[in-house]
Amino acid sequence: MSDEKENYIYVPASADLQEKHKKLVWSGMLFVSLGLIFMAGSYLYMRMQGVYDKEETDINQILPFLLIFIPAYGVSILKQGLNDKKALLQAGTRGIMGLLLDKDKIAGAVSLLEGPTSIPLKVKKAPVFTIDWPKIDNFIVEPVRPSGKSQSPPFYKITIKGTDGGIKSSYFILRQYFKGREQEILDYVATRLPAENIILNDELLTKRE
Repeated sequence: MSDEKENYIYVPASADLQEKHKKLVWSGMLFVSLGLIFMAGSYLYMRMQGVYDKEETDINQILPFLLIFIPAYGVSILKQGLNDKKALLQAGTRGIMGLLLDKDKIAGAVSLLEGPTSIPLKVKKAPVFTIDWPKIDNFIVEPVRPSGKSQSPPFYKITIKGTDGGIKSSYFILRQYFKGREQEILDYVATRLPAENIILNDELLTKRE
């Protein structure tokens, strides 16, 4: 590794990062609205059928209320979207609406993280994450991969020394918000980590036309 290196680089995330939270908010509102409509419609239908006029208890009487899981799910998505948006704005007040790499660490907006290691940070509503260079084992450029019935987006996978390097112990930073600037990130990483610890499993993303 070269001793001649810049003090730091800052690579802002593209504006698409904010769209991620807007989609969550709109999806949450959609589930809440549809859920309430289904509940109200089901209740009115049962009432027209005279279900609530019966003296004995009928499973159909509580059916409309069982549909509450739909708006409840929508509320959880809406809450996640609003919390993520707030965290991104807070990261912005710290001047980190993207990735900051300096001689000590990698830091970035928590909104860029996915996977199990991001959950405790999001629960604590931390706007920024940091990973010290001495803790990093490998910096891996991962492509889109199959994940169940869908696909996982492209990530920077950062494995930590002393762990198994698996999903639960690694950091996954979304790459799509740094199209056209990935080479800058890798150039700086190369000043902090040995070449054998930088693994390219995918071509770098180019800027959109």
